[in-house]
Amino acid sequence: MKKFLLLCVIGVLSASISCEQSNAELIRSMNRAEELMMESPDSALTILSSIDVNELSTQKDRARYAILYTQAKDKNYIDETDTTLISEAKRYYEDSNNHTYKFLSCFYYGRVLCNNGDYFHAMIAYTEAEGVLDKLNNDYFAGLLYTEIGNIYRLYYDYNKCLDAYQSAYKHYTLSELEPHKAYALLDIGISYWNLEDGLKAEEYINSALELAITLGDVYLERICYENLIIIYDGLSDIDKCGYVVDRLYSQFDDALFSPTCLGSIAGYYADINEYD
Repeated sequence: MKKFLLLCVIGVLSASISCEQSNAELIRSMNRAEELMMESPDSALTILSSIDVNELSTQKDRARYAILYTQAKDKNYIDETDTTLISEAKRYYEDSNNHTYKFLSCFYYGRVLCNNGDYFHAMIAYTEAEGVLDKLNNDYFAGLLYTEIGNIYRLYYDYNKCLDAYQSAYKHYTLSELEPHKAYALLDIGISYWNLEDGLKAEEYINSALELAITLGDVYLERICYENLIIIYDGLSDIDKCGYVVDRLYSQFDDALFSPTCLGSIAGYYADINEYD
């Protein structure tokens, strides 16, 4: 009987140790994914996708996993629409002193809500995230947040608030020395000025974004800048500048990539110079 009890105790201890070792391996995997998140989000997602969240032994670990997994999908341009995981993380970190994860849980909850078209509640989540910023001193996070806030204001045609948000994003990206993010923020600011019917400011900022795009070798952003400049010059009836940018655009890109609005402006330009064909 004693031998049987001893074997039972040994079995329980072995199972416990095995479980602890397994959980420790999962934590190491999450740590590695978090390290890779900025430079190699595809690798981070691969690691996280191999983890079964049900195997994580604590609520804290599951909440952290939810944030990292949602973040990795977002950085890989995969639109997560299921709020189940990230809402659990948001609830867990609601009263936490871990301000980084508290911010990220609110921010990515907002991102998932946006993917569902629920912009009203997404803005509430972003406002909660904004309330954590002063405790983080993280300009990159601030830039991301104000970019998303600006995107929502643009959807609702509130271009003054949209411009304010994008300018805040640009300021924080500048402080964090993130040149690619600065470039896209400059484009957002330029488009906002155009929507506010300030063509000169729009031209100034989009040209600045274009210069930075060329420096960075970002051909996608370069094309988008050319397209927006054509729209602006067509709207301003500046035929010479419009023609110059049209030539630049066609010399580098296939017109199958151009937006319908840009194609309309190009058609308008050719009509202005009497090339109706």
